[in-house]
Amino acid sequence: MSSEAAALGILEWQPDGDRATPSAGLRDLLGTTGGTLAAVLDRVHPDERAAVREAFAAAAGGGRLDLEARLATADERFVHWSGEACGGRVVAVCRDITARVRADRAARRALHARDEVLAIVSHDLRSPLSIVSMASDAIRDTGGEGWSEELGMIKRAVSRMNRLILDLLDVTRMESGRVSFRMGAADPAALAGEAVEAFRQQAERRSLALELTLAPSLPAIRADRDRVVQALSNLLDNAIKFTDSGSVRLVVDEVGGAVRFAVADTGPGIDGAQLPHLFERFWRSEPGRRAGSGLGLAIVKGIVDAHGGRVAVDSAPGRGATFTVTLPAAN
Repeated sequence: MSSEAAALGILEWQPDGDRATPSAGLRDLLGTTGGTLAAVLDRVHPDERAAVREAFAAAAGGGRLDLEARLATADERFVHWSGEACGGRVVAVCRDITARVRADRAARRALHARDEVLAIVSHDLRSPLSIVSMASDAIRDTGGEGWSEELGMIKRAVSRMNRLILDLLDVTRMESGRVSFRMGAADPAALAGEAVEAFRQQAERRSLALELTLAPSLPAIRADRDRVVQALSNLLDNAIKFTDSGSVRLVVDEVGGAVRFAVADTGPGIDGAQLPHLFERFWRSEPGRRAGSGLGLAIVKGIVDAHGGRVAVDSAPGRGATFTVTLPAAN
């Protein structure tokens, strides 16, 4: 048993007469002998005493006691109160949760620090990449005889790096809630068509059939059209990248007052053990699949969540994969 699990005590409080009786464990935990509720709560931080007192009063009236509180100690400790009324008295359990609170705070600080580093690195990389891109354009425009292949390689590398930087920025902004969405009525057929046409040449280069199927009379959706196109583009990009032969299809239909976008491919499929992790950022599936940044699907989920929609995947080895985005209709 952990020391935190053992650090608990019980308080019996009789509102009629204000008699508070702490157990031995609570006396050790709070350093109080009780007597009255106020005497017990004297060990709670002054900023939180009133809230704890109100919670006990609510429990005496038939509610449940369930809250965390900071103690008035130099080393900043935390407890969790839980309990309810029983036979004219409130029986409350007090647990020391200091270790958990400190661990949660440390984890949040680590996440914040990591996101700041990602944002700084992403931002600072954009300037030198812009210089490289402009320099390669200048060389090409001034002749660049014999360097066309190398210049093309530079441009493609810069494009990939810029995409990675934008993905990094998008993920960190979405998780911190700093992304603004420009919502308005949007035609799902137009969004799907725009996304598909952007990948027509890429599919042709891989000898894949790229198909778009639209149900008739699709309702409008309330969406940030650019972000929805970005989400569909990420799904189409993945499908084309991981499909060696056959086709990639985007099917758009109406289901239950919502619009469903389904991207299906004839690729190798995804092992079931991988499915729960696909939308985690930086997650990459089995080594046999081509490597990516591991950010595209995390961005899809962030965009869909911001629209109040749902994203799902259905796949198994040998039968391709279908990623489904469902967004509420505008009405």
